[in-house]
Amino acid sequence: MRSIFVLVASCLLLLSQNVNALSPISAEELYRKSNLYSYRLNPQGDFYIKHYFRNTGYDVLELHSVKTGRFRDAFRLKVRSSGYIENYFWVDNNTLYARYHLGKNKFKDSFINIDLEKLNTTEEEIASIHKINFDGMIIDPLLAKDDRVLVQYEDQNNIRVAEVTHSELLKGKLISKPTFTNYLEDALFYLTGGDGKVKFSFTVDEDEAKFWYFEQKSARWNVLFTLENLLLDFTPVDLISDTEIAVITNKDTDKKALVAYDFKKKEFGEILYQHDKSDLVSASISKELDPQSKKRRIEAVSYREFGRLVTEYYSSKNK
Repeated sequence: MRSIFVLVASCLLLLSQNVNALSPISAEELYRKSNLYSYRLNPQGDFYIKHYFRNTGYDVLELHSVKTGRFRDAFRLKVRSSGYIENYFWVDNNTLYARYHLGKNKFKDSFINIDLEKLNTTEEEIASIHKINFDGMIIDPLLAKDDRVLVQYEDQNNIRVAEVTHSELLKGKLISKPTFTNYLEDALFYLTGGDGKVKFSFTVDEDEAKFWYFEQKSARWNVLFTLENLLLDFTPVDLISDTEIAVITNKDTDKKALVAYDFKKKEFGEILYQHDKSDLVSASISKELDPQSKKRRIEAVSYREFGRLVTEYYSSKNK
C-alpha cells in the first residue's frame, strides 16, 4: 500500500515571473528525452531537481540553479540488482524526500538535505542523506509549512493523521499530536487534495470496498464510489469543480486514465488525460479555476515508461 499511495505532491516546473531564469528548458528535452524522467522545482522557485539515468549506470537527482545555471548531483544511486529511485519530492525549500529501491523488494526512505549556497560558491558535496525510521507514510509534503509534513500511521489498530517535523520522522518517534479528528471508522488510508487537507479515504468490509469523500463544510464523510469489481481501478486525485473529482481509473478504457467523476450523480464523465501506451500513475490539479470552463485544470501527469516514473507538465503555462 505504501508504494501505491505515497502521494507525489508534485512541485511543478514553473519559471516564475519572480525569477530571472537564464532560459526556459526546451520542450524537446522536457518531454521526449528517453533517459530523462522529470523536473521538480523547489517551493521558492530558485532551484530544481532533474531526475535522469546517467549512461555510466547511475539513477541521478541533479540540482540546478535557475538563476546561474550551475548544477551538481544531489543524489545518485548505482543501478545494479534492480536499484532505482522510486519517487522523490520537495518537502521544503532545501530538503528532498526520496524513496529508492535496492533490489529484492527492499526500499529505503530518506531525507536529502541540500546546501543550496554550496552549489554556487564551492565544488564540495552539496547534500547529506538521512534515513527515515518512521513506520508509516508521508501523505502530503505541506510545502507551505516549513519543516512539517502530513503523515498517517497506525495507533492501536487505527489509522491516524498528524503534522510532524522532519526530525520526528528521522528518529521514528512522534511527539506531535494527531491534527485530523474526523476519522472514518475502519479506514485503511487517507488521501489529501492539492490544499494539503484530508479529502478521501477507503474502507473494506465483508461485502464491499468503498471510497469516501470528506465534505469540509458539513464535516461529514460521504460515499464517493463503491468498488464492486476488484479489477476496476479507482484513485481520487482532487476536486475539479463543485460536483466533479478527477480520478485515475481504467473504467471503460484499456489503460488507467484521468477521468472526471461526478460524485453527486455517481457518473463517470470525460477522459481528461490518457497516455497512448502506459497506465497513469498520478496527476496534479491546479488550485485556481479556469476562467472559461470554471473548472480546475490538469497541471502534471506521471506514468511509467520502461519501468521508470516519467512526469509530463501538462498546462501551457508550465510548458
